[in-house]
Amino acid sequence: MSALSNETKLKIEKTIKNLKANKMDAYYCDNKEDACNLVKTLIKKGDVISSGGSVTLKETGVYDIITSSNYKYLDRAAEGITPEEVEEVYHKTFSSDVYFASSNAITENGELLRQFYMVLRVLYLFAVIIKL
Repeated sequence: MSALSNETKLKIEKTIKNLKANKMDAYYCDNKEDACNLVKTLIKKGDVISSGGSVTLKETGVYDIITSSNYKYLDRAAEGITPEEVEEVYHKTFSSDVYFASSNAITENGELLRQFYMVLRVLYLFAVIIKL
């Protein structure tokens, strides 16, 4: 938090405190290198990992880490993947060791705000359950 104003530092500290109060682990990284190093401490070699669609993972280099040979990445967007294989990836994601998800915003009260296609995801889950 070196180059940040005191006001910003206090807001970050408040947000982290409230995320933890809401039963979420929270970390702050000054830059993408620090974020990548943190990720490496939070995941174990051999972990099965999946993620939602996140540009941030690619921009920070985290995607390169989680898709490396050290981990088993469940890739629903792999080149040449069939619809049946995508469905299988979604099933396996439910039991993955680690799931990386993004959030549109985080409030100072420690709440995650998500604006995405939840209806489609819920419908997919419902369809998967019916197929079982």
